[in-house]
Amino acid sequence: MAIKNYPILLLTVLISSVSLAFINYIQGYQHIMIYMSDYNESLQAEAILDRIYVNKDFNQIEHMEGNSVLHFISPYTFFLASIFWGSISFLMVKKTYHPFVFSRVKLQREALRIIRGPYILHVTLFVFIYVASIITFVFVNGELEFDDPGSIIKQFLFFIFASTLISLGLSSIMFYLYLKFQETIALLIVFILISVLFIMDLQLKKISVVFISGDAYFVGGMIVGICLMILSHLLLRNLKYKIA
Repeated sequence: MAIKNYPILLLTVLISSVSLAFINYIQGYQHIMIYMSDYNESLQAEAILDRIYVNKDFNQIEHMEGNSVLHFISPYTFFLASIFWGSISFLMVKKTYHPFVFSRVKLQREALRIIRGPYILHVTLFVFIYVASIITFVFVNGELEFDDPGSIIKQFLFFIFASTLISLGLSSIMFYLYLKFQETIALLIVFILISVLFIMDLQLKKISVVFISGDAYFVGGMIVGICLMILSHLLLRNLKYKIA
């Protein structure tokens, strides 16, 4: 759907991305500073990223301090926010407006495209700014230095690509669920899908889907993202949407 004051919406996406990045950076930074103070140990800046993005080897990494549900707050809020911004266009419009759209176009596919609204730019902008902001905060702070800055930048470029694909796929699946059911059911199922991705990633030893591991290229994340995109495309293509 056409959105009034679209530049303001994009600015809101940007501000929310930087804000969430700062909040998650602060909690990761504080945890590492407390750990270093308590154990009188010096760490590299990568330790902060381990806390924010969750290193899957948390049981073997002392500064991760074992397995904890609190580890997953940062990545969970990140994916929830990226999916929200990918869904904001159709969530802002009541379903009572859908018959008006269908009355103006001949094909269901075209009507759904209009109802869906822009989403690729929203997700891509949010993900890129979020990751870039966290890396910038760590660099600017300067209290801890990266052991290999080049590798970190390369790794998170692949993370941006993988998480963008996953967020786009989940956002499109949420659009299907929104059309098929109600907003609350769609949100609940997406929450569950994010949790399933997290659990699945923790079971995979050699590839990364959403968390940090030895897979610097996030092959698993890109495969899952592409699969979600294909699945959402098939679901929407075969949807028989009945307007009220």
